[in-house]
Amino acid sequence: MTITARLGGRTLLGEGTYVIPSTEILSVSVSLTPEKFPELAEAKTLTLNVEYNDSGEKQTVFFSPDGENSSKMTLCNWNNSLGTTLNTLYPLINIEGTMVELCLYNVRVGETNVLTLQFWLPEL
Repeated sequence: MTITARLGGRTLLGEGTYVIPSTEILSVSVSLTPEKFPELAEAKTLTLNVEYNDSGEKQTVFFSPDGENSSKMTLCNWNNSLGTTLNTLYPLINIEGTMVELCLYNVRVGETNVLTLQFWLPEL
C-alpha cells in the first residue's frame, strides 16, 4: 500500500512517531536525494537530535548546530499531557531554494513523550 499526503501545496516527504523517555535524546536522520532535490549532485543525510528541557517558564523550540550535517532541536516545556504542537510549519532545511518544512506534535505521558515529526516538501 502506498499513501500520498498533501497539505497546502506541499507533499509529505516523510514522517515518524517516536516514544521517548524525557531524559533521552532522539536522533532522526533525514536523507535528501537528487530524485527529490535535483540540485543535489549526491544524496545527503542530515541528522536532527531532539532533546527535552522542562526548566524555564516559556514554551519554545530552538535549534543549534550539533556537528557536521547535524542540528540539535530543544523542546522547552513541551510537557503537556493533552499535547503540544506547532501552529504553523517550521522552515527547517533550505536546499538550493527549496524549503523542507517541519510539523511536530508532542504528548507527555508521565515521564515519556510521544513525538510525531512530519517533513513537508513544496510541490514543484
